Order: sequence, then C-alpha cells, then structure tokens
Amino acid sequence: MKEINFIQFLDLISDSTESHSYCFVLGSGASLSSGIPTGARLTTRWLSEIYRRDTGRFLKPEKNATEYLISREIVPKDFSWDNIGSYYSTVFRKRFPVETDPSLGKSALKKLMTGKNPSFGYSALAKVLTYSKHRVVLTTNFDHLIEDSIQKYAHTTPQVIFSKDQAQYALIQNEGGPPVVLKLHGDNF
Repeated sequence: MKEINFIQFLDLISDSTESHSYCFVLGSGASLSSGIPTGARLTTRWLSEIYRRDTGRFLKPEKNATEYLISREIVPKDFSWDNIGSYYSTVFRKRFPVETDPSLGKSALKKLMTGKNPSFGYSALAKVLTYSKHRVVLTTNFDHLIEDSIQKYAHTTPQVIFSKDQAQYALIQNEGGPPVVLKLHGDNF
C-alpha cells in the first residue's frame, strides 16, 4: 500500500464519488499523541502490577513470568508477548475485578484520560467529519477526544452512540447532519 501525506489524504476523500462515503475507524493508537497509552501498553502495565503484587518482583517478559501468569489464569494458555494488546480485556478484568469493586477499573481509566487534549489529527478529523459527507467514526476508545475535538474545532455536537439500544436510533445523514461517533466498547463516563 502506498503511503500518502495528509494533504493527499484530504484530496482523496474530497474527490470521492457521490456513490459512497468513508467511515473512519480509530483504535487505541489514535490517542497516544494526546498522552493516553495504547491498549498494549496498558495491558503490559497491568500485568506488571499483578505480577509485582503477587510475587514482589518486577515483571520481565520471560518464560518464568509467562508460565506464572498462565498458571494463575491471568492470561490464557495461548498468551504471547508479541500481540499483548489482544489480551487487554482479559487482563483488565484480572487487574480490576468487578467482584472487588466494580468502579475500580473505570476510575483507573478515567484518571488516565482526565486532562488530555485532542492532538492535531483529531482536529483535522473533526473538520472532515463535520464539513464533508464522511460523517461516521467507529472507535474502540473510551476517551472523549473525538467528541471534544468536534465540539472544539468544528463547533458542533456529535451524535454519540455507545450502546446497542442507542444504535437503533442513530441518524446518519450524508449532508447536514451531525457527525456520528460509534463507541464500540461503550463509554467510560
């Protein structure tokens, strides 16, 4: 796939035919430049915290640590350090068990996101979502950076969908409607 710069990207989506529009997909890497760690970094941090709490030692991605994490059922048997981000949900539930306190995990994520501001990429995306026919973004992120950037830089309020119940009422318009942010894993706040 050929790499293109930002101006070429804007030209590409503005030259799109009338028969289709783009939907943008954001994952945890989109928020990294705003100071929010990726899912892989958080997973590593939480595994380190669990390992240190249980053993008193610092975690190093080595065979003994992996065997320990698997034996304690903190990670599944197929665990691999190479794709650690794919274990985000599993490790999150082990680090912040709802049986102990259902609000611990949400509080930890909220603390990570508080005071963060949208980076340049978010401001550009906000303008595209607001002033073009490409009005939809799907995100796995819990943060509010895309919504904040739409309000701050495009001076409009997006339609935010974060549950299955809300999705049935989503109104996605090609022209004139608000940008639509679909939060695939819900909303932390």
